[in-house]
Amino acid sequence: MRQILHKINEFLFEYEDCIGAFAGGMCAYKLMWLVLAGSVLGCVLEMCWYRQLRGKWMSRKGVIYGPLSPIYGVAAAGFAYLLYPVRRRNLLFLFVTGAVLGSCFEYACGYLQEKVLGTKSWDYSKKKFQLHGRICLEFAFYWGIAAAALMRFLYPVLSRMVEAVSLRRGPILVGGLFLFFLADCAVSGAACIRQRLRREGRRAVWAVERFLDKHYPDERLAAAFTEIRVIHDGECGCETGLS
Repeated sequence: MRQILHKINEFLFEYEDCIGAFAGGMCAYKLMWLVLAGSVLGCVLEMCWYRQLRGKWMSRKGVIYGPLSPIYGVAAAGFAYLLYPVRRRNLLFLFVTGAVLGSCFEYACGYLQEKVLGTKSWDYSKKKFQLHGRICLEFAFYWGIAAAALMRFLYPVLSRMVEAVSLRRGPILVGGLFLFFLADCAVSGAACIRQRLRREGRRAVWAVERFLDKHYPDERLAAAFTEIRVIHDGECGCETGLS
């Protein structure tokens, strides 16, 4: 039993990145893998969360095509990059730092979505200790757990898996997947921006606008983004205050 515990401790707490391997250390390749893995895992976790809340499976992806939620992928890469130098600090430090970083990131994402797309994907205005409906204490707690779990438990596993990819095939594999990710985000963002323009009565003038209207109508976007709510005139998260 003691040997097993020693192996677990060695695997999780004494792990060192293999600098000479593909994506060794904290590098762009590894961050791309973290974005991809975090996007998929975040999408799956949200689907399970809503299955528990609503009693049925719902689409919780953040893009039109892949089972991806980019907000979680970017958060995972951001956590890893910022917390990598202090990854050996105690869990409380990682938890508190992650809670602060995650809440700031979530607030920024909510603000940008409201201003650019005129929609909301979440609203915490009915929860206690919330700020402008974009963040709340409960989900800050979840961000803290996610950051601590990522750096202490998940990162060593993912890092070993990524470094095991061959130097020849690694760049091709991650490059292809990441290009798909970026293209999916670009198409989804353009479709959502065009949707806002349709709501505002802007007719399609350019060929790309007509293409978006034809292939990404409101019905298709509503099926992909099931919890998005349109912000009506006079409604703004900044008016709800802290409660």
